[in-house]
Amino acid sequence: MGRHPGKEDATEPQGRFHGPAGGDRAQGVEPVIAVYDPRMAAPRLRASDASGRVLDDPTDTEVHDLFADLNARWMFAIVERLDREPAGQFYFQVHLDYAGGQNPDADEEVDVDYDVEFREGGPDEHYRARITGLYGFAGLDLVHRAYRAWRTEDPGLRDLLSWRSLKFESRADTAQGS
Repeated sequence: MGRHPGKEDATEPQGRFHGPAGGDRAQGVEPVIAVYDPRMAAPRLRASDASGRVLDDPTDTEVHDLFADLNARWMFAIVERLDREPAGQFYFQVHLDYAGGQNPDADEEVDVDYDVEFREGGPDEHYRARITGLYGFAGLDLVHRAYRAWRTEDPGLRDLLSWRSLKFESRADTAQGS
């Protein structure tokens, strides 16, 4: 019988344990116990912004901060559902628009509008709403409320803002019209 490393009087247990490399306890290979860690699972949501920042499975606070950080240089942010097919067709996005031709670099408060969109599977399920600067700071809160409704698949999302369906011309339609 073999001996365990570092244990002079221990004897090999009856039977053999075959580890990942075909080893056994007598050769110093201990059993591997797999533990599920949800942080190691594939992300369900991915948020990104124009600066290149990417957050996998962001918290609501992280998404709120991502939206709050939008500015004249980095004007959009997107949160995509990664657990839906077809890929790239389920997302929520925000675009910051400086209203009325204001200078966003001026040292004064400017009015901003938010163009908010969500897509639920394809071009027939793509919607946009505009939150105007008339809302002031409450506009960002309204953007975030719409995001949370989208994330949780709350049917109230459709009533939260004045959404309009976006229609896109297909490339085939565009080519035929040329």
